[in-house]
Amino acid sequence: MAQAAQSQITLDHDDETRRDFLTLTATALGAVGIVSTIWPFISSLNPAQDTLALSTTAFDIKPIQVGQRLTTVWRGKPAFVARRRAREIRIPLGRNRGDPRGDYGGWFCPCRGSMYDTSGRCRARPAPLNLEVPPYKFTSNTAIKIG
Repeated sequence: MAQAAQSQITLDHDDETRRDFLTLTATALGAVGIVSTIWPFISSLNPAQDTLALSTTAFDIKPIQVGQRLTTVWRGKPAFVARRRAREIRIPLGRNRGDPRGDYGGWFCPCRGSMYDTSGRCRARPAPLNLEVPPYKFTSNTAIKIG
């Protein structure tokens, strides 16, 4: 009788171990199935190769003279590259009494009527934000890469 009880305990333990293994295996296969089903959808949310190609713009800045501006396109929007004068780099005029207040030497937005200085800061409202400064990197002394 004792040997039968011992045998029954061993069978129960083997069944339990087998059940745990099958549960774990089924769960792992189910997870792999779900991931392999969802992955193409998640991958489709990545930008297309032609879009990635347009995400950077590189050009030579050597021909730009002091005070001159170049307009290029980055992500479908205009990007302004300017070789500013030393006085334009300092804090812009127009904040203190007696400073000339003109059009700030920057840009005018006809859709909202906003004026920007040469640093892209909104000086005459109603624009809610300053101009965006995209990420850029100088690839050499005379070349720049935007994006």
